[in-house]
Amino acid sequence: MSRVVDDSEEIRGVYIPIEGNRLVLPNAAVAEVVSYTEPTVLSGTPDWFIGEIVWRRIPVPVISFERALGGSAMSLSTGHRARIAMFNTLNGVSNLPFIGVIAQSIPGLIRIKSENIVAVSDQGDANSLVLHEIMLQGEKGLIPNLDRLEEMVAEVMEKGGYAR
Repeated sequence: MSRVVDDSEEIRGVYIPIEGNRLVLPNAAVAEVVSYTEPTVLSGTPDWFIGEIVWRRIPVPVISFERALGGSAMSLSTGHRARIAMFNTLNGVSNLPFIGVIAQSIPGLIRIKSENIVAVSDQGDANSLVLHEIMLQGEKGLIPNLDRLEEMVAEVMEKGGYAR
């Protein structure tokens, strides 16, 4: 098993609960977590592309990570604890500054150190939505490929004529 964090590093991170797992990211990747609001459905989009909400006067696409990984269309649970995590995009595309990802419950903060994280598997595929499957403090997690997520959302927005 390989290490994901160098021995001398500590990364302040956030975990996003999703159905049957959790996403683990550095704090800087998440702009804010907001209460769940039913997104406006955009026609002709894949089932993982839930819709769009307006946040900070900006239309933000909202996705289900579970569905994007191939989970069941029925796997979306948006109970009273559901939230939307606003991810900062990484590639500087001005018309897509944020992507909303549905969280099944309230995300949490975590300190990631070399002694509490181990890569279980490397996906190794640039087209994969998951860079690493990990064990973090004894619990499983996924490190998402934010570049690929952004590409997927941008493709849907462009194909559907929703590009701004």
